[in-house]
Amino acid sequence: MNARFVALCLILSAVYSAPSGAEDANVALTSEIPSLEGVWVLDMDGERASMVVYQTGSDLAGACTGDNPEPWNAVMAGSVSGGGVDLFALSIQDGVGVMIEILGEENGGAIRGSFVQADSLGGWRMGNLTGFKTSPDTSAYVPTPSTVQSIPSDLLMASTTPEGSTEDNGGRPVDMSAQRSPGPGERQVMDVTSQAERVFYLGWAWNPD
Repeated sequence: MNARFVALCLILSAVYSAPSGAEDANVALTSEIPSLEGVWVLDMDGERASMVVYQTGSDLAGACTGDNPEPWNAVMAGSVSGGGVDLFALSIQDGVGVMIEILGEENGGAIRGSFVQADSLGGWRMGNLTGFKTSPDTSAYVPTPSTVQSIPSDLLMASTTPEGSTEDNGGRPVDMSAQRSPGPGERQVMDVTSQAERVFYLGWAWNPD
């Protein structure tokens, strides 16, 4: 009887301790995910860039910016597992699509690893990467100002002026295609539209209107 009672106590103890063990495993798993959220500075073989990271569990998202060869901004996404970091950044630089993959290990607010860069023209390069978190405050991130410029008004007006015409001093279009008197040795060019009633072909009257 006592042996049965002891066995029953052991079974109940194992049942009630199982959830606690699962919770401990979840806590341990969560504690293994480093916090990357914040603003980072990256060095990719001498090319510097800034990066902002937003984090939800192991999922990462954000943006990065640089100025080589021209100012650019990129959208970024990735993940972190243990200390391993995997990020992808996509941007358009001078009309060319550019993708950067970052692979590295995070340790104490620093990332060390490598990067691979490829573009839509078939170019690519790879190298070493280091990164340091400069602030946990994501609002400290400053993207590169847009490099898109508006079209000057004088060029816009020139592009909308009908072909074969120009403008007088008052800004009114002047038709330059008006018929002029022929000079010496020149032939008179007939305006076909004004002679529509006289043009016949095999008994069919042609009228451009």
